[in-house]
Amino acid sequence: RFWSRRRARFSRPGKRLIGLDVFLDSAGFTAMRHWGGYPWTPEEYLDLVSKGTWTHWSQMDLCCEPEIAKDRAEVRLRVEKTAHLLRQLSEKAHGRGIQPPLPVLQGWAPDDYRYSAELADSALCGNWPSLVGVGSVCRRHVHGRAGILAIVNTLDDFLPAGVRLHMFGVKSQALSDLRSNRRVFSTDSMAWDLGVRYACRKSGEKYNMNKRIEGMHRWV
Repeated sequence: RFWSRRRARFSRPGKRLIGLDVFLDSAGFTAMRHWGGYPWTPEEYLDLVSKGTWTHWSQMDLCCEPEIAKDRAEVRLRVEKTAHLLRQLSEKAHGRGIQPPLPVLQGWAPDDYRYSAELADSALCGNWPSLVGVGSVCRRHVHGRAGILAIVNTLDDFLPAGVRLHMFGVKSQALSDLRSNRRVFSTDSMAWDLGVRYACRKSGEKYNMNKRIEGMHRWV
């Protein structure tokens, strides 16, 4: 949202965000799908982080959806590079006096996520924050060997007590199945906004902020 490809830099976060509970997402999936990778460097991302007041800011990470990671070798490589980015951003943030990033665990199969957690544990020197992100779970089945519950259970076996999970992009039926899970703290979704956009296109109404606010309230 803040990146201008034309100017090749981030715009400054607006004053309207000051004082709000804002979670900055690194836009990894969007960057991979539209541009084949991040068009900004870790240093440029940290410049954006330093100019805002974020409750959390997630590390840059490399998603592992099948349309992005074509085989098992690529999934493993992206998991390893995500851990490298965590270490790199944590060190650079410390050097700038910025709060550390929210770690993001990546993979496709449950074992990938355990491997990601093991690498993150090394990058964090065992000092886990109270919240970590779980990526590549949007549009997943809840059940099954590679389902959301299998991933959460695998991480539950590894992570220290007290560490909770933010599930990126989890929505719909999965929310009902996860709401009583002690590990899951939060999720995010733009599915409601897409629904508003489609409805406005079908009805001919203007897609504007008032319509989006109505759509968000209905979804919640």
